[in-house]
Amino acid sequence: MKKQKKIKLYKGLTLIEVLLALTLGVLLAIASIFGIRGYIKDSNYRKATMMLNVIRSNINTYRYKNGKYPSTATIVLNTGGQFYSDSPGTFPGDPFSGISTINNDNVTNSKLNPTAPYGGWYYDITSGIFKINLLDSEYQYLFPESPSKW
Repeated sequence: MKKQKKIKLYKGLTLIEVLLALTLGVLLAIASIFGIRGYIKDSNYRKATMMLNVIRSNINTYRYKNGKYPSTATIVLNTGGQFYSDSPGTFPGDPFSGISTINNDNVTNSKLNPTAPYGGWYYDITSGIFKINLLDSEYQYLFPESPSKW
């Protein structure tokens, strides 16, 4: 009768198995980070769209009632939430930079960040144009499908 050789069984994982598990974990983490970034960009885009529609509508309502566009100071004060009801008495920052500065023909009229070259809002009193104050390159990045709309 032949003796069977005893095979030693080692408990634990090999180095290859550990490296494979770590690699998969890192790849999943990277994929989730890019997914979250896309979600944040999409939510900021939707918030910007909603905010601009509300503010533009209220600017046009003001013009209809008063025969002229409101001054920048009137919008910044936002008395009683006249232009944006989520923050009566203050004006909200734009969803991308958080800056509530309203630039008017390169003249800054706000209390939060008067030296910002971009970010915040842009308002033209003569035409009633109200948009997010971004550089053209920022528009193309944030709104690739319709940069002229903003």
